[in-house]
Amino acid sequence: MSTLHKSSLSAVYAALACAAGLSAPVARADDTEVFFTPVGGSDQPNILFILDSSLTMGEPVTLSAWEPSTKPDWDPGKEWLLHEDATAEGCEKNRLYWLAAGGKTPTTCEGLNYIEVNLVDPEDAANKFVCKAALTVLRDPNTPGLVTQGSVAQYNPATTGANSQAWIPLLTSNVPSRVTECLEKDGVHGINSAALAKRPNNGTVDGFGSNNDTKSNSPYSRAKAGFLSSATFYTANYIAWQSIPGGPVETTRMEASKAALKKMVESVNGVQVGLMRFDNNSHASRGGMVVQEMISVDSGRAEIIDTLYVREACNKNDADDCRGIFKPFGNKAIGETLFEAYQYFKGGTVDFGSSSNIDPNIPFPSVDESIINPEAGPGQRIYRSPASECGRNYIVLLTDGLTSQDTSRDTAITAQLGQCQAGQQKSTREQADPIQQIGNGHA
Repeated sequence: MSTLHKSSLSAVYAALACAAGLSAPVARADDTEVFFTPVGGSDQPNILFILDSSLTMGEPVTLSAWEPSTKPDWDPGKEWLLHEDATAEGCEKNRLYWLAAGGKTPTTCEGLNYIEVNLVDPEDAANKFVCKAALTVLRDPNTPGLVTQGSVAQYNPATTGANSQAWIPLLTSNVPSRVTECLEKDGVHGINSAALAKRPNNGTVDGFGSNNDTKSNSPYSRAKAGFLSSATFYTANYIAWQSIPGGPVETTRMEASKAALKKMVESVNGVQVGLMRFDNNSHASRGGMVVQEMISVDSGRAEIIDTLYVREACNKNDADDCRGIFKPFGNKAIGETLFEAYQYFKGGTVDFGSSSNIDPNIPFPSVDESIINPEAGPGQRIYRSPASECGRNYIVLLTDGLTSQDTSRDTAITAQLGQCQAGQQKSTREQADPIQQIGNGHA
């Protein structure tokens, strides 16, 4: 059987894959725009990561110098701008530097776009970056030093000329002194916390008003139409740390993948993330299971990272025999796991996730939070679909090889897709993509 590798998030996949030494498709710098297509207030994009947990993910890999571990660990409380080995030039604390989402992390501030900022006191009039969702990440004592934010725009306060008194996509506007906002907290705050006007409105002095009329020509709707950019914002301190040289290090494919995924979760806003892995039941392994239900990174970062690094399951015959749920072992049932992901997104029957294991003696079915009726018996449990009316849904498969022991749902997949035409020499996964609609951003 052939293996299907499909991802609409190739920029993120490529970054993760490079860190892990995996195979990756060619990435385009703007592919992460798919995270941030403006949708309804609660309709965050859903991104389901399937992390290969098979035996080969325990094999060693050398990380390249762009993701080194031999330099000092990132410490947000340290002045990296003063570090003797920092090579970044032109960095200033009162500037928040940015690149279009998907760009390579910078190691110098020279020539970068920036916004005037006051991270110590964002209420200060000199601060032009008022996106509270991103500011919360950047001002946290444990900040990763960067944040990727979608639906970002700048306000042009000029009363004459092109785009006067209008919100303009950040990538089009790019003026350091213009107020820069995101839609994630639309209606929660205005230009500052005390402002009564909390909606982006065109035709106002500072870009905010009380109009929330959704008719196409209203000040509110015309303003929202300008929030089309996605960008990654970097503090000067983070860029200085990033510029400190470091050499390649040895790790495993699994640990490198987990570290890259952790970094993404820490630095992205406005998306929901779920995790799956493969079943491991010795020679009876089949499919995979949901080990982390879909939750918003805005409120669930710690839980997602805990699932990656801390969460354990124990031997059904020995309570003292416990291990992390992403310990590499077993086969790669890629097609069957994609079918289980399809069941999860559509709110279908829990299939492989009813009797899955991380070891033949360590059961680990799909987590209760992903199921509507977890108390029901096998064959009766139904997944709680994370799909919403307007939100988009994506699957990112992180694997280092071809599928194996992966034929038990060919008939079911074929039934979903229709039969092959007579005489076609194609396997089930070559004839069509069992998650094509999901991959294209449809529930």
